[in-house]
Formats: sequence, C-alpha cells, structure tokens
Amino acid sequence: ARIAKTIRGRSTAAAKTIKPGGFSAEFKALSFTDLIQALGQSLKSVRIRLVRNDSEQAEIYMNHGRPVFAKCGDATGVDAIYRVIGWQEDGAFLVEPEDVFPRANIDASIQSILMEGCRQFDEKNA
Repeated sequence: ARIAKTIRGRSTAAAKTIKPGGFSAEFKALSFTDLIQALGQSLKSVRIRLVRNDSEQAEIYMNHGRPVFAKCGDATGVDAIYRVIGWQEDGAFLVEPEDVFPRANIDASIQSILMEGCRQFDEKNA
C-alpha cells in the first residue's frame, strides 16, 4: 500500500487502488532482475510502474511474459530497462495485470536484456 501511495503521489496517471491480482514491493525486498525473471517465467501480462527514491519513474509492459514496451524518463525500449537495472536497490514497483498494451518498442528476450543491462552496469561501475 505504501508503494501504491508513493506512486500515486508522483504520477497523476496512477490508479487510485491496486487492481485485483496486483502487488507492490521495494527493490530491497525483491530485486528488479528477480521480478522481471519471475514475471517472464510465469508468462504474466502486466504493467509494472516503477519509481526511484529520487522520483525518477519508469513503466514496463509485459505480454505473456515478454517485455513489449518500456519508458524511463527520456529513455525508451531496452535502454529504459537498462536504466532501471542501474537503480539497484534504490526503487520500488507496482505490478498490475494488464490486457491493453502500448505500441511495442522492445523485440528482445528477457535474458538478453538482463545480461546486457547487467554488463553495462558492471562496466559503468568498474
């Protein structure tokens, strides 16, 4: 409920309540990479709203476990996901079931996105 309130407070487009079947947590409890892998393996169709402690926001849509759309600030597609990977434990998310998706801007597998995003993060912080 706290993350839903935080996201509502920072996003005017946020829903008033979490949709049935939705859930929220902080990255300290469930990392972003673990979240994405779990949703992919379970073939979920969801919208993930994410917020970083400094108020940076992101949105990712997954259709039947495949990422199809992402936006984080001015970054879109896989670049948006790479940016969220860089947040590490500095963020929280809200996952809700979804059946309407924006125009796809991602055509890559979860595994390839996560591997490249982690590689970029490691290089940046080496």
